[in-house]
Amino acid sequence: KTLVEFETAEEGYTTISLYNALGEKVLEIYSRVPKPGRKEVEFDASNLSDGVYFLIMKTPTVIDKKKLYLTR
Repeated sequence: KTLVEFETAEEGYTTISLYNALGEKVLEIYSRVPKPGRKEVEFDASNLSDGVYFLIMKTPTVIDKKKLYLTR
């Protein structure tokens, strides 16, 4: 398990999704319209294979991508 921390400046539909190295969506971690401010979302990666993943957050005004390495 890990925590994903993020901040939104304005209210708007926000998603955080996890994609594998082939660009396939593996998991949708967050999908809501949050109030502005800092948030934490916990997700469990225990059922995922080791490898490279991309965490992509989309809001009405921002798209942010982070590379994750999952190893055991």
